[in-house]
Amino acid sequence: MDQPATPALSLAEIEQTRDMIAPYVVRTPVHDWRGRDIEALLAPGTRVNLKLELFQQSGTFKARGAISKMLRLSPEELARGVCAVSAGNHAIATAYAAAALGTSAKVVMMGSANPARVAACRALGAEVVTAPDGRTAFEMVEAIARDEGRSFIHPFEGPYTALGTATLGMEWLDAGWLAVARFA
Repeated sequence: MDQPATPALSLAEIEQTRDMIAPYVVRTPVHDWRGRDIEALLAPGTRVNLKLELFQQSGTFKARGAISKMLRLSPEELARGVCAVSAGNHAIATAYAAAALGTSAKVVMMGSANPARVAACRALGAEVVTAPDGRTAFEMVEAIARDEGRSFIHPFEGPYTALGTATLGMEWLDAGWLAVARFA
């Protein structure tokens, strides 16, 4: 069965989400990457800049979406805990968000996940379950959500995840780094 198209996110929704998640995320710097080596690879006048999300609470932009989604859970849903599936970044972000919001997290990670990322999840208080592959990992997280009543924090789908991620772009715009008309 086809799902209805998700409406476009509005600027007002992105601004509201930015304000909502602000206590839990870092406004990360932007670096204008210049130099002879990079300029030799690009067309004249090309500008490259980087949003340094490695300085984010979880080391990645994924915290934005996880926090955005979790802040919209009811108190009862939050009390039951959350679950996620990821090879690393989203699992760490969900563990961070759960710790910041005072709930528990169970993350399903592939057996091939970087041991440092697994350790980071555990250090943030998450229970880590391993799966042999991505397909099995998604099956396992869906079973955990169903059987334990946890809320599934999807790694990349859903309007609240998208709104959280969009706050990164808004920071870029607000800092004047993107030379585009602001939603003209």
